[in-house]
Amino acid sequence: MKKIIIIFTIFFTIFLSPLCFASCNLDLSRWEWVTSNDDFGVFFDTQTLKYSNNYANVWECFYYPSSCEEHPNVGEHYHYCLYSINYANNTSCFRSYIDRDSRGNVLGSGSFSFVEYRPITPDSIGEGIAIAVRKRLTRR
Repeated sequence: MKKIIIIFTIFFTIFLSPLCFASCNLDLSRWEWVTSNDDFGVFFDTQTLKYSNNYANVWECFYYPSSCEEHPNVGEHYHYCLYSINYANNTSCFRSYIDRDSRGNVLGSGSFSFVEYRPITPDSIGEGIAIAVRKRLTRR
């Protein structure tokens, strides 16, 4: 019986160790938390935030402590996206992205030559980011 408990404990320790020891490497004095769930956390960069004429451009980061659909075998990693918000008509778009592993190695990147602003869906992560950015802008 003791052998079974020891084997069971070792198995779970090895199986869960990547999840237990993952830690977000974002500088939280720079990156402001927006929301999180069981799969990822969402932050935006307060230092590169730009605002002009009802438009905000901000880098957002989706932190994954374990794998995601796009990178199923990577483990802990980050999806950075340059996100534009038009507060005049409540729309937004993505301009570029870069995905990095926990050591900073690039997993993928790209820019969009044509950007299409789409309505920000109520109660979505996009709305959460837009609200958090606006709150940050009013604190300036």
